[in-house]
Amino acid sequence: MRKLIIISVILFTVGISFGENTEITENTQTQEETTSVSEYRLPSEDDSYLNRYFLVERFNFLPIIRDRAEEIGITIEQMEEIKKFYKEFYDLMVEKANEIKEKEDELKKLVLEGGEAKRIKQLIVDIAKLKAELTIYNIKEVRAIQNALTENQWKKVLELAQSKVF
Repeated sequence: MRKLIIISVILFTVGISFGENTEITENTQTQEETTSVSEYRLPSEDDSYLNRYFLVERFNFLPIIRDRAEEIGITIEQMEEIKKFYKEFYDLMVEKANEIKEKEDELKKLVLEGGEAKRIKQLIVDIAKLKAELTIYNIKEVRAIQNALTENQWKKVLELAQSKVF
């Protein structure tokens, strides 16, 4: 219960909403140019290093969507919907994770070298806020995928995630 209260306070303090607007970059690959789902350009690098920067365990369905789209039966239209999320938010998520890492490195140094208590406290609050923000983006990511897929496709994604087959 205490964790829930702390998370609620952090989210309230951060002032983030699920309806937050950010600028969308122009789509460089049109649906007409794409002939198969496998041609869609979702982030392709292993981003599992990001997992440690979330407030709670990260839901990472990107490898499944990217690598098993045809098996799941994802259509070009559905992939376009999923791709919208990554075009809009993925770079921001990476940026926030990098900012968390920098603040954690500073915090570690201050703690080990007897840094000022006020600065240490501020870093802890800043890190908590950033992790909360990053976690909210992860929830938006899950919702974007859920909303793009059919119920059966979503069940298949969850099955693959649970079996770690991706």
